[in-house]
Amino acid sequence: MKYVSIIFVATLVLSGCGKEKENQAALAQKLNGKIDGQTWTHTFGAARQRTNIGGTKSWAITLHDGSDGGNPCTATYAVGKPLYLVSFSLKDLSVGAYDVSAGSGTPVMLTHAVDTPSGFTSSSQGSFGTAWITKADDASVEGQLDVKGNEANYVKGSFTAKICR
Repeated sequence: MKYVSIIFVATLVLSGCGKEKENQAALAQKLNGKIDGQTWTHTFGAARQRTNIGGTKSWAITLHDGSDGGNPCTATYAVGKPLYLVSFSLKDLSVGAYDVSAGSGTPVMLTHAVDTPSGFTSSSQGSFGTAWITKADDASVEGQLDVKGNEANYVKGSFTAKICR
């Protein structure tokens, strides 16, 4: 009986290691998932510093699945064409892990939007998870996201965003 317990514990430990490797492999891939039930893959991103109420500063990071083929900081979109994006804010762009869940002060939003002739419409799903900043310099920020709202709203993988000034 003692040997069966040892084998059982060893199996649990090894199976946990496999899941961690799967998670690391998924984070190494290009950021992808679903937004509002639609398959989504990150193609470009922009990071802008903004001044908040009270004068504090933060970085708004917006990750997109399509562009006009130009500069991410000046990207435009066709009127009436659906736009799917991931957005979150961080106090700074220091390398490290950040909670981007609702209530953390830095929630991540998965948004489906459309710019129509009569105005901009959107629906967003707040999601829970973690953002990692792995590299940041004057030109860009690189990182990883692992967030989930529900079965129709989740993203996981690596991203790059251009610093827009």
